[in-house]
Amino acid sequence: MYIFAQCLGVIALTIAILSFQQNSQKRIVTMQMISSVFWCLHFCLLGATLGGVLNAIGFFRAAIFRNRDKKWASNPVWFFLFCALFIGAAVYFWEGAISLLPMCAMLLTTVAFWIKNPFVVRLVSAPSSPFWLIYNLVFRSYPGMLTETFVFSSICVAFMRYDILPALRKKRAQNEK
Repeated sequence: MYIFAQCLGVIALTIAILSFQQNSQKRIVTMQMISSVFWCLHFCLLGATLGGVLNAIGFFRAAIFRNRDKKWASNPVWFFLFCALFIGAAVYFWEGAISLLPMCAMLLTTVAFWIKNPFVVRLVSAPSSPFWLIYNLVFRSYPGMLTETFVFSSICVAFMRYDILPALRKKRAQNEK
């Protein structure tokens, strides 16, 4: 069962990586939804019940956020509902202090989904990966560890490409004047 659980995690990892190669927001989110299903099964089979439940809630969050262009889905009540569900799940499926990490990660991701400024999205999202990475280490989710390493690296590269280097170029251009 352990090997099967890891295989499901590899499928989830693969779908998550492929999601960022899609050319529309809806396709990205749809792939993320599919990935959430595999993560849910993966964590449940590893005995990481909270991780499974949080990913199940994450599936529904993505389904709503996939339709943010519609009035019903852009209602702020969804934001507060998902935050309450993530907190409630962590309390109900308490696995010890480790439960705080994936709960906080999901809360940060939910906040990031509501922000429009890409820099702030990256800034708010960045701690999610280390939180999930530690949870994955505890429950021996090797695909999860790889995923979070990939995601955190990607966020760091994006900070460099879109935030740090342009600011340095701008400063250099101002100094040359």
